[in-house]
Amino acid sequence: MNWKRCLLIGSLVLSLLAAGATAAVWAQDYRFALDRSVSHVIVNQDGSADIEYWLTFTCDLGAHEIDIVDVGLPNKSYRLDSAVAKYISPDGVESSLSEVLKSEWLDVGVEVHLREHSIQPGEQGTVYLRINVGEMVYPDTSDETYASVRFTPHYYEPPNVHGTTDLEVDFYFPPGVTSEETRWHEREFDETDMVDDRLVFVYLYPDASPSKSYPHGISFPRSAVDVVNRVPVMVGRIRSGGSGSAARRIEPASQLLGLGMILVLVAGIVGGIAI
Repeated sequence: MNWKRCLLIGSLVLSLLAAGATAAVWAQDYRFALDRSVSHVIVNQDGSADIEYWLTFTCDLGAHEIDIVDVGLPNKSYRLDSAVAKYISPDGVESSLSEVLKSEWLDVGVEVHLREHSIQPGEQGTVYLRINVGEMVYPDTSDETYASVRFTPHYYEPPNVHGTTDLEVDFYFPPGVTSEETRWHEREFDETDMVDDRLVFVYLYPDASPSKSYPHGISFPRSAVDVVNRVPVMVGRIRSGGSGSAARRIEPASQLLGLGMILVLVAGIVGGIAI
């Protein structure tokens, strides 16, 4: 996945300045812990991937509620009509979230509205998102007979986020790919699993930093998919499935009164993040 470093900080600073001094002060009210982050990258034969996120937050006492979550996506080929979102309470009760829109604040991403399921100060909640993203499979530069997928899960900018994160990233290979045919990139997987006829690489970081990027990549025979995209949709040092920073979602200065502030969970591409 980093969805890169200097652009994150620069974009955050510019956003705060553009919103004015009042917004910059309000931004200090957003504090949370990312208790757990689980992401699944399910590679499809058509060259797309279904991306799933389970993001568990605890909103700090005295902080602003988390009522909208913006999630950046790997490229512009995502299908908004495929999006499914849920709020999951600490006791496991799931509630559908019907409002998933194109993000007003990200060049490439969606916004999930929690509405009555907003995570209140002192409370914990999980936001689930599943969406299909096209053009995720591209050539493996080290072997023309192989294809590759890269992905980096969300990470967030201090001072909004604190603590550690139980981070898990699962790569689902296309159906029929055997363990002997698989390759990993940055580091070897921690576990493997079989889900239906798909081999899964599982990466585990029990004490991950919520402010650090964790890029991953896999390769498999080109014959396992029908489509391999010759040119990445977005250009960066590496092709990434997503990355991000926690920032303030800032309304235009003329709209600040009465509208409040919204927590933004920003994800993007390495070298191409917009806040």
